[in-house]
Amino acid sequence: PISSVSEGLRLILLQGVLQGKLRLDPLTTVYRFAPSAGLWLCGLSFFVEGNVEWAALPNLWVLPLNCLVAVLLNVLIVSVIAETSAVVFVLAGVTKDIATIALSVCLYDTPIRTVEIIGYSTSVAGICMYKVYKDHLQLFKELGFLGGMALVCGKKRSEEHTSELQ
Repeated sequence: PISSVSEGLRLILLQGVLQGKLRLDPLTTVYRFAPSAGLWLCGLSFFVEGNVEWAALPNLWVLPLNCLVAVLLNVLIVSVIAETSAVVFVLAGVTKDIATIALSVCLYDTPIRTVEIIGYSTSVAGICMYKVYKDHLQLFKELGFLGGMALVCGKKRSEEHTSELQ
């Protein structure tokens, strides 16, 4: 729960910086946020993990390479949020998770529990509802969420029924 709240707050903060009054570009945003985030993570990892035994690392060159990839990933994440929104980024993440699990089930016969199916089905329903809401925003503002959803779903059914009759 704490990690989800932290990630949500981070995304809201990033979107505010990218699309608010400051309007920083993605590279400048990462440049401004990375040092403080690095210090916080370093302090927390020292508290949770303890001392690091550098001699125990099999390949020391992997660490700088991993840092470079992390910086590039953060620049890409901030770029996506700058071009779209934090909500779209989260929805893309849910879609990626569903695709990864589906691929794992198909390729490796990984068992999934009913609770996982219900959870991801709820996520897919939420994504679909968000899409419908976004496409008919004015209608939802006038009728409210339930009224707008009933009208949109009813309109789709009546259009399908009319096309079948013709």
